[in-house]
Amino acid sequence: MAKVYDHRFCQEMDSAEYPSERLQCRAMKTNEANTDRMLELLQGSKIPNFLGEYTCRSQESATMVFDYPDVILLTLVNIQTLADI
Repeated sequence: MAKVYDHRFCQEMDSAEYPSERLQCRAMKTNEANTDRMLELLQGSKIPNFLGEYTCRSQESATMVFDYPDVILLTLVNIQTLADI
């Protein structure tokens, strides 16, 4: 499982805090990646394994008008609902 942080699809932002959607998405990705690192002991049992953070790049996206999206790569945890945690 991967979580993609593409600034074209970020939620409404506070322009006083973030001068661009790209910076907001990067901050959201960085915050989540840092949280996943701090919760390492729960990975694989209570939360997905954190496998790293990356920037998507491909031949097709080489001509993109927008910047490349950031990604957090995760694995799935087999639970039915959040109440099972």
